[in-house]
Amino acid sequence: MKNFDVLDNLTKLKFTGKAEAFVEQKFLTPLLECLGYENHKDYEVYRHGDDGANFKLKYPPVENGAVKVKHYNPDYIPTIRKKIFWIIEAKSPTITYPFEYKYIIQGLQYCIHPEIQAKYLILSNGKNTCVYDAHSSIFFEQDIYAPIFEFESNELTKKWEDIYDLLGVEKIRKQIEKSLKDFYEKLSLSSLDEKYPEQLINFIGNEKHELSKKIRKNTAKLYIEKMDEEYAATTENLQNATLEELQIAMEYPLGRGSNNPSVYYVMKLLETKSEEQIYNFFAANYNGYSYFQKEHCFVALCTLHYKSSDQAIKNKIENFIINHADEELSPLNKAESILLRVVRKMIMIHVHPTLRSKIDEQLKFAPEIVRFVEKPSALNYTYSNELIIHDKYFGVLKQIPENELILLIPNLEKLESILEADYQIAQKEQRDDEREVGGGFDVYGIGNKIWSLKNIAINYKIIEK
Repeated sequence: MKNFDVLDNLTKLKFTGKAEAFVEQKFLTPLLECLGYENHKDYEVYRHGDDGANFKLKYPPVENGAVKVKHYNPDYIPTIRKKIFWIIEAKSPTITYPFEYKYIIQGLQYCIHPEIQAKYLILSNGKNTCVYDAHSSIFFEQDIYAPIFEFESNELTKKWEDIYDLLGVEKIRKQIEKSLKDFYEKLSLSSLDEKYPEQLINFIGNEKHELSKKIRKNTAKLYIEKMDEEYAATTENLQNATLEELQIAMEYPLGRGSNNPSVYYVMKLLETKSEEQIYNFFAANYNGYSYFQKEHCFVALCTLHYKSSDQAIKNKIENFIINHADEELSPLNKAESILLRVVRKMIMIHVHPTLRSKIDEQLKFAPEIVRFVEKPSALNYTYSNELIIHDKYFGVLKQIPENELILLIPNLEKLESILEADYQIAQKEQRDDEREVGGGFDVYGIGNKIWSLKNIAINYKIIEK
């Protein structure tokens, strides 16, 4: 919807009395964004004057004797993962349409430059925009001066589907594929050997496995970069959070690595509280903590232990950690963990199959960066709801006397056992990307312990492995 609002505004632009800069800034730049460029670093646009955009094309070598032609740069070079498929030459609205041959030739010579090798040239004065196929003009005897597509600015919304299919970041490869097929047919028919077409296909596809490997490597790199960006953003938020905000964040599962609110909570408390006060606060409240809060408590105390130079405090923390790292779940945490498992299993059985189908349908029309790097899983959508449910039922469980919790636990275990057969079937349908998301709630409390507590203490070298 946003793109169509932008396009609608572009159809209303008036170019009379405007200069080339107006065409670039007010027309071409927003048009490129609508086509999907500059919305992600994979879809950069180089402009004349940008670093890396200064190619020294010498065309023709001389003009009027020995006078060299002035070097120039394309106005825009849209790229897809650093690969160039088309360029744009912006013109002043005072340059009339149809465009003179000299403007077309200038752009086409850039297209065939060995450092560019672009298929398409786009000439635009704002009001009129033409697309020329440089590749077909060279290799398939297409009229070099005849545009393959043209439109006026007031036709943008009407012709947008055709424009996007031709130049959009997710569509332009289809146009290149057609040219490759034409070239394959041309080469094949140049031979008298009927086996040649198959030999040619095998030759062209000889590097397919190596290319696939490079694509996988790039996809993994983009995924890691995305994770690092999210990690950095979370770190910044935690650094700027208040004590109250950090305490609320400690009601949810641990973060990745040292990116935990409990670490920052201790650091902030140390500004106003003594180490003794901080230790006493966590120790006094520990028994009433949720499963998640106990994990955060261990991280907080381990952080305090690491920061402290007071041996008495360090000894207290070590004793606390040793006493609680291997203890059995309290009735409160046992009931809580069973409910976490039950909710996860019910969602896996009843919600995820339908949700997966909807996601798959949406992904058919999603950008590549979403389909292959930021692909959503069913758990991406349900995980936050699980945390909301946990907040609500843990608050209820805390109000129940311990003797009643002990009586409630067998009923919860019976409910879980009823779900188990269907859950095992659902688990086989679970995707790999879902296995890593969501904190593994389906195994929380198994063995009647919080196994992560010991691992936290081991990581902080408070207890031995």
